[in-house]
Amino acid sequence: MSAHGPPPDPSRRQFLATTLGGLLSASGIGCGLLGSRPGPPSSVPPGASNFPIVPVRPEEPLRAFTGDAFERPHAALWQKEAFLRERGGRLPEPQERVPVAIVGGGMAGLTAAYLLRDLHPLLLEQDPRLGGNAKGERWGDLAYSIGAAYVARPEEGEPTHALLSELNLLPASREEGMASEATVLKDGTLWNGFWDGVTDPPRADSFRRVAKELARIGDDEFPDIPRTDESALSAEEMDALDRTPFRDWLRTKFGDLHPHLREFLRAYCWSSFGGDDTEISAAQALNFLTADLGGILAYPGGNAAIAQALAERLDRLRTGVVVFDIERDDAGVRISYADASGALHAVRARTCIVACPKFVARRLLRDPGRSAAMGQLEYRAYLVANVLLRQPLRSPCYELFRLTGRLHPEARPREAFRDLAFTDLVFGAWAAHDRPDRSALTLYAALPFKEGRNELILPEAYEQARAGFEREMPDLLGALGVHPDRVESLRIARWGHALPLASVGLLAEGIPQRAAAPIDDAIFFAQQDNWANPCVESAIGTAMTAAGGVRKALKNS
Repeated sequence: MSAHGPPPDPSRRQFLATTLGGLLSASGIGCGLLGSRPGPPSSVPPGASNFPIVPVRPEEPLRAFTGDAFERPHAALWQKEAFLRERGGRLPEPQERVPVAIVGGGMAGLTAAYLLRDLHPLLLEQDPRLGGNAKGERWGDLAYSIGAAYVARPEEGEPTHALLSELNLLPASREEGMASEATVLKDGTLWNGFWDGVTDPPRADSFRRVAKELARIGDDEFPDIPRTDESALSAEEMDALDRTPFRDWLRTKFGDLHPHLREFLRAYCWSSFGGDDTEISAAQALNFLTADLGGILAYPGGNAAIAQALAERLDRLRTGVVVFDIERDDAGVRISYADASGALHAVRARTCIVACPKFVARRLLRDPGRSAAMGQLEYRAYLVANVLLRQPLRSPCYELFRLTGRLHPEARPREAFRDLAFTDLVFGAWAAHDRPDRSALTLYAALPFKEGRNELILPEAYEQARAGFEREMPDLLGALGVHPDRVESLRIARWGHALPLASVGLLAEGIPQRAAAPIDDAIFFAQQDNWANPCVESAIGTAMTAAGGVRKALKNS
C-alpha cells in the first residue's frame, strides 16, 4: 500500500477479530459506540416510505423492477453540463453550513452517520429510500430482503457484535453454521451436508479434503483485506495470491475437483462477486469463502434490518436528492445537489464523507488523477427475485445453492447465465424462525459478465428476467412441496452496479487504495469498493475509518 494511501480499514476477518475499544481508538472515533450518548430521534418517523424496509401489497401486480432508480442521477452526472445549463449554468451558492456531510445513504453512509451522530451530520441520498442495496420489504408479518442478506457471524466482544447489540438487533438474529449445514438442491432433492459429500457418498473424501483445507486457511492463513503487519500472510504472499485467479488456485491446490465442487465454487463466485472464478482474485475469494464457512448471522429483512435500525437513530436524512458536484476549496467542501423538484442547492461542509460507489464519485469530484484510478474499478449487476407464498414454509436451511450440471467450466458466463436463471436462494422466513403465516423464496441471479448491467436497462429486460425465473418455478416449487397456486406474487429487484468486481491483481496493483485515499484531510471515502470486497463488513469497516478521519480533521482544524 502506498504511504499516501488510506489508513487500513477493518477487513472481514479483522473486523470480526479486533476488540471494539482498540478498533475505535485506532480509527480516532472518540465517542465510541457502547456507552456513548445517543443522537436525537430521526426527523423521519420509523416505517416512513424512505426507510430501508417498506410495506408492500403483492396482490397489486408489478410490471417493472424494484431496486435501484438510476434515471435522475444518470441525467445529472452523465450529462452534467447540460443538466446545469438547463438550470441557469452556474453552481448554486451554499445556504447551509455543517461540520460534516455524507453523500450516500447505503450501509457505509448510514454507519458513518451513526458513528458521528453527536455531530448531527447531514446525509444526502439520491434514491427515494435509504439503505443502498440493503433494502427489504414487509408483507404482513413477513420481512424479507431484496438485496444484501447476511453478515459473517461475529463473536461477543467484537465490533460487529457490539454494534448489533447496541442497536438491539441481536435478539432478532438467527445463526447458521455454514460448514456443517451447507445445503444444495440437486435433481429435485435437497441435500444437507454438502461438504461431507452427501451428493456423491463414494467420493465423499474429496469433499472433506477441500472443506478441511479451507477451514485450515481460515484459521491459519486467512488473507486479510487489507493486509496489516499482524496478518498471517506477508505482503509478497498476499500480492501473489491476489494476482492468481481463483480457478487456477483451486487447480493448483486440489487438482481435478469433483464436478459438484467445481460447480458449487463457480456459482459461489457468481453469487458473491458477480464474476467468474477465472476473474476473481484468489485472495478475495478465500477471504469471502472461509469467513462464510465460519457461519452467518441473518435478520428478518436481511441487512435492511441493520440499515433500518441505523436510520431510525439519525436525524438530518435527506432522500431523493441528487448530489452532482463536490468541490474542495479554502473554505472547506462545497456539495451541490438537486432536490426532488429539480431545484439546485449547495451546502458548505468542513468535512465530507463520500459513501457512494466510485463510478459515481469520479463524476462528482474535480480530480482527474483520482478519477483515473476510480475508472479502473469495474462493477457487476444482479437480480433478486422474491417468490411470495400464501402459506408458511418450514425452511430447511438459510441458503442453498443449486447444482444443475449446466454450469460447466468451459461454458462462457454470458451463455451459461442464459440457461441458469438463478444460482442460489434464501428462505425469507428462516431468520424469523418460520413464525410468519406466509413465506418468501429469495432467488439470487448475478450477471457475471461486463455487459450485464447494460442489458438490465433495455426495454425488454424485465419481461426477459421474469420469464427466466418463471421457467424455473415448477421444478423449484416441486422440490419444496409447494403447490403453484400458493404463489401470491413474483417481485424482482434490479441492482445495476451493486458489486465491485474483485478482479485478479486489483489489490496488488493498489488501484482501490489509490481511489479511496482521503483528499486534503477534508474528503474521505467509505464504501465496500474501497477494497473491491462486496460485503457488509467492508462497508462498516470503511465507515469506521472515514469517521475516524473526520474526527481527527475537525479536531486539528
